[in-house]
Amino acid sequence: MTIPKECKRLAEVDFPVAAISKNTVGEKSIRILLFLSIVLCGVLLVACAPSEVNPGMVSQVRKEEFQPIVNNQVDQSTWAFLESIKPGDINPIPGLAYWEWRQDSWGPIAVGGELGFEQLDPATAQAVLAVLPETGFGPDLGALGDIIYHFAYIIAVDEEGVKVWNTIDDLRRFLGDIDTPQEAILLALAHDYFIEAYRQDDSGYTLYGQESWMGSSPSCMGGPVRFVEYLVLLKVSHTGDIEVQSRKKVAEYCGMF
Repeated sequence: MTIPKECKRLAEVDFPVAAISKNTVGEKSIRILLFLSIVLCGVLLVACAPSEVNPGMVSQVRKEEFQPIVNNQVDQSTWAFLESIKPGDINPIPGLAYWEWRQDSWGPIAVGGELGFEQLDPATAQAVLAVLPETGFGPDLGALGDIIYHFAYIIAVDEEGVKVWNTIDDLRRFLGDIDTPQEAILLALAHDYFIEAYRQDDSGYTLYGQESWMGSSPSCMGGPVRFVEYLVLLKVSHTGDIEVQSRKKVAEYCGMF
């Protein structure tokens, strides 16, 4: 079944649903547009929500056979994962003099390239600092204190100059082959899955996590929006393809947007 583009995914359950967009604060018209997009998504929720896929498979997952996304830490949230990324966890395509993986207000998550930032010529360094795109790829984590994370993007410097890569297709081109678990998890996050654990084999990476969707429903009594949550088991190949091997619905409820 084709999922309409108007359907909206939820942020990670640890964060408020209201923090969907930094532009919604104090902008009534944007809130109205977002709400209308939910209504367009379906008087019938089935038009939006993904179907279950082999639900018994994810139910039988033994978590002890998977690695946690953050080693040696109690905190296994997406925030903690992003903070834990270190040099070598991301190995992009060759030929980049410098690159940064950024989010919209947190600053660089990771940096790399053939040169350090201080080795860039002044004009290029200034161009890198001046880049502030308004859109990017997932995940939308909302806010944690003073940190706002609604989307991520990549700034790269090559022989042609400074480039902004802020779509999922850009991300796949930037990563090239998926050869670390961190790259596989970041790719899944860009598709708005939230990952708790992973397992690696010769064919790629198996990721265990969750997926959330929302849509309007006239039968909802607790609020105008129906929320659906799933457990998912994903397979990320070395070429960057994501296959949903198993999806099981675990919660469905009504609430406010």
